[in-house]
Amino acid sequence: MLASHYQGDELLERGVLAELKGSPQPGLFKEALRLFEQTATEMARLEKAYGELLALHQQAALDPAFETAVARILKDAGPFERPGLEGSRYSMVARGTPERPPSGSGFRSLIEIVAAQQADLGLVRRQMEETIKAFRDVIPLAEKGQFAPLILSGRWAFADKILQSINLIQVYSRFFTRSCLVTIDATMQIYPAGLAWLKELPAEPPPARGGSGP
Repeated sequence: MLASHYQGDELLERGVLAELKGSPQPGLFKEALRLFEQTATEMARLEKAYGELLALHQQAALDPAFETAVARILKDAGPFERPGLEGSRYSMVARGTPERPPSGSGFRSLIEIVAAQQADLGLVRRQMEETIKAFRDVIPLAEKGQFAPLILSGRWAFADKILQSINLIQVYSRFFTRSCLVTIDATMQIYPAGLAWLKELPAEPPPARGGSGP
């Protein structure tokens, strides 16, 4: 998902630079559009996978020690930057917040994190689809070597849409990474609890010895 989006961004930039140098390459824009369409498809696939994870959560109980660890980490964490469609022209990090605790991250459990990741991905996907539509509308200009003026003028919807899309996917990526680190931290804190389903666990490492010599 991220790879195809970033590749599309790069091709779009190369296409604009080619026009500015007087050597239009409309094929770069068409390939960028194809990669953005691929991105939207991958987003939809991941969104569906989130639904499967949420359904799985309803069927199995979490380890109590893990739930306690996650809740403690989230309580001590600061607010999470999340994508939204309000705020500045391109940056959408402060959206209308749902009911949240007065302090901490705003999350209290693993299920809240997964549900938020799915909801935010849905928002980013819908905006990506709007960007794709706006891109298709201006491909004829690219074929005429008139794409760079479109981007630089800012008078067409695509100019704003693509900048918004780039920002949204970056914010989502940071939110996804940071929230996943919470679950990794909790898993490490309670190890080996909750991992009895593994056939064989490695032995506990020996305690570290003080001093610099043997």
